[in-house]
Amino acid sequence: MTGSRATASSSAAVVCAALLLGATACGSSSSGPTSAEAGKRMSQDARGLLGNLQQQLKAPAPYTVSQDSASAAGASGCGGGKERRSFAGQVQVPATPSVHAAMVLDSGSANGYLVQHGYSPDKHAAPEQSDARRTDVMVNEKAGTHITAVLTPAPGGSLLDYKVTGTTDCLRSSS
Repeated sequence: MTGSRATASSSAAVVCAALLLGATACGSSSSGPTSAEAGKRMSQDARGLLGNLQQQLKAPAPYTVSQDSASAAGASGCGGGKERRSFAGQVQVPATPSVHAAMVLDSGSANGYLVQHGYSPDKHAAPEQSDARRTDVMVNEKAGTHITAVLTPAPGGSLLDYKVTGTTDCLRSSS
């Protein structure tokens, strides 16, 4: 009787633990991230990408950020208690050994970095791949973030411009 009672007790504990974990997982995934959480994640990912490009592609100058609405001050309203966050930055990298070769070789850098951070190609956007412009449009569905990396030759021909923009989905505000 002790053995069956222990087995029943162990089975009940496993079932309760599974139900508790399931309820916790379902509860957190159904609410999704807030705009503040997604904005912070997008900003970290975009800045990480720019820093990675700066280092890996040996940028002659630090990357710049022209817009980062990770904070509530820069959020734009979507209505219904929801808001969207945005990001814009850029880095210039050397066009070596040639503009064409660098465009082809360097364009995979953004995609590879973002895939490692939970992004996948956005199925609703067609990437542009030409000698004058390379575009990667990536999405992290779980985080509610979208990042686009555009690579173009800079005037003068010795550098390439990597422009990184991001937006979040329209998500519930934090308050």
